[in-house]
Amino acid sequence: MPRRQFDLPKCSYVGQKGVCGQPCFRGVCGLHRNRTSLPLCKSCCKLGTNAPHGYCANIESGCRWKAQHHSRVLKANRESWDAFIDSLEDGA
Repeated sequence: MPRRQFDLPKCSYVGQKGVCGQPCFRGVCGLHRNRTSLPLCKSCCKLGTNAPHGYCANIESGCRWKAQHHSRVLKANRESWDAFIDSLEDGA
């Protein structure tokens, strides 16, 4: 009797090294069942990142430059808002 060949779905968990991709029955393997996936990088869409700007730190894909640029932009925005709030507190 021939064996049935069927493809199991791949694990869709996204970690810092990328998508897990191991075959499993539920779509998420037992290792990652209770974990939440990281969002994919906005530029290369391969690696997961927990950075507030959404870019990974991969050098080969050029994401590190974008990550550094956006972290500088976020820092400048945060400093300008802090200065604005301080000026409102001084005026009151």
